[in-house]
Amino acid sequence: TAATLLVLCTTGILLVQYWAVGRRRYAMSQLRPIPPTRLRPTVQWLCAGFVYLVVGLSLIPAIVVAVTSFFESRGPVLYPNFSLGNYREVLFNVPRAIANSFLLSSLSTVLDVLLGTLIAYLVVRRRSATTAALDSCVMVPYAIPGTVIGVAFIVAFNKPPLVLTGTFMILLLAYFIRRLPYSVRAGSAILHQIDPAVEEASISLGVSPLKSFAKVTARLMLPGIMSGGILTWVQTITEISATIFLYFGAWSTITVVIYRQVSSSNFGSAAAASTLLLVAVFIPVLAVNWVMGERAVTAV
Repeated sequence: TAATLLVLCTTGILLVQYWAVGRRRYAMSQLRPIPPTRLRPTVQWLCAGFVYLVVGLSLIPAIVVAVTSFFESRGPVLYPNFSLGNYREVLFNVPRAIANSFLLSSLSTVLDVLLGTLIAYLVVRRRSATTAALDSCVMVPYAIPGTVIGVAFIVAFNKPPLVLTGTFMILLLAYFIRRLPYSVRAGSAILHQIDPAVEEASISLGVSPLKSFAKVTARLMLPGIMSGGILTWVQTITEISATIFLYFGAWSTITVVIYRQVSSSNFGSAAAASTLLLVAVFIPVLAVNWVMGERAVTAV
């Protein structure tokens, strides 16, 4: 009952937001981007200082966890002596959980990017009552908490004809459905910046609509697709609220390992596992920013 009330509240708020935003529409052409405005030196320093302050404060917990992971530990007690024992314990005791996290996150991200790009194209380029309803339905999992998703999946897939509890498929399906809105929104945002005339010109020259989408539109959408994919990856590999309900022994993930280590007051191993998770998050983000440059930033 509590979960149903929570779903109704979040869905109602989401519908109100759709109604408010839908009253006005704004668009920006990718071919005519907004020119940057140079601020006065004083304003520049104030803005930069504020941004660096916020970023620095947000990085403090990650830095503390990373440093703590190299401390010698015995249960909840940490000693300021350099040691790799925490990493040795994590890598040798729970390698399956690390592999599970990468496997499930990778599969979920690929599925979300492929289907999310298709849905974004339909919502933006093929507007109708059906696509509007599809857009609303896709966003519902975004508004539902992970705990509710976990309970709903257990109830729905715990009896014939489709029994998924106790398998990796229920985790993959939960990740896929819950993170699909990120790819859809990223794809929609970049599509709103692409003039439909570009695709229409390709079709008018005799290229099929499918080829025009693959060779013209999809390439222009690439920054948005990459941004949505990275956001999906980060949110999936760090998922814990739904996972804690749906996982079973063989398909434990690194977030579950962190939770169990903290619950048993084994803070050294928890810090090491958390640092590995931070590396898994930051490396793809930095790699995409380096490869895509400013396009990956301006896509969203």
